[in-house]
Amino acid sequence: MLDSWFQSVLGHHESGERRRKQAIEMVTEVNDPYVDGISKLCLAFTNYYHGRWRASLEVIEDSLQLFRERCNGAYWEMALLHFARFLNLEWLGDVQYISKLEVSLLQEARKRGDLYLEYLSFHRARNLCLLVRDSVELADAEARAIDARWRKVTGEGTGVTELYMIRSKIERLMYKGPGHAAWDELTKQWSVIKRGGAFLSVRLNFLDIRARCALICAWESQGSEQIQFINEARVSSAKSVHPQYPCYRQLNEMVEASLALLNGNKARASALLGAAQEGFQREEVLLRGAIAKRCQGLILGLPGQKQVREAEQWLRSQGTKELDKLTKFYLAGSWSE
Repeated sequence: MLDSWFQSVLGHHESGERRRKQAIEMVTEVNDPYVDGISKLCLAFTNYYHGRWRASLEVIEDSLQLFRERCNGAYWEMALLHFARFLNLEWLGDVQYISKLEVSLLQEARKRGDLYLEYLSFHRARNLCLLVRDSVELADAEARAIDARWRKVTGEGTGVTELYMIRSKIERLMYKGPGHAAWDELTKQWSVIKRGGAFLSVRLNFLDIRARCALICAWESQGSEQIQFINEARVSSAKSVHPQYPCYRQLNEMVEASLALLNGNKARASALLGAAQEGFQREEVLLRGAIAKRCQGLILGLPGQKQVREAEQWLRSQGTKELDKLTKFYLAGSWSE
């Protein structure tokens, strides 16, 4: 079963699905609750890597219940399941629910002294929630504290878990601005990021971050430097599009919409944002969909006022404090000009 999960992580979805079905047959024969829990854990991640986020969340709840009620000391396994839950919820964009979960999980982790769960919860959930609430200084302070404790135990590792720390720091810099500060950190860490890029989902995620960061810099720059960042945004975003991973095509459409607007082509920008919204709606990707909806409405002016109100109402319901800053974080552009 672990092999099926690993195949999916690498992007070998057909092989992973085949091996998962073989493993399920063996799990049924064994009839052991821990093995059954591990099987569900792997299925949860496999569903995530296929973009089946709702299905993944259902399996996660089943597996958590199994580990809690029928297994002793399965804290590492449950931490991974909580991590998987945050991964799925981040795509779905239910920040309000993520916020409620991360508070309770951080309390549970600190009470039990579970540094692994605390580290994962901060970098995959709390960091995002604090940015949405415009509490970036608090996020910086909490990150320094948890990262110092983590490195004291693990050292200066460069494994996948190290990438979570790198990602959240770059995201905080992107949100705070200027974009060049985030870009400098991203390029400084790119060799470390590339070493973790054997995991396809990690590679695609960082390519999207690279594209968005370059986009912010493009809007902040002029002349040859701006052209360089435009090319960086376009190339990185195009590389992130993968036929077996849903929604990266929509993320690419958002980047291209911003570049079209930068080139003065509002009609193309609006069309691309409309296409992105359709894809996000189909996949239930709420946060990115609301950003695209708001940006398109701002471009349209008076005819788009209703969709701007709807998008902003939803974003505020998720705890968003600074609409323009969060919009720039996800999709830079002079949308209201």
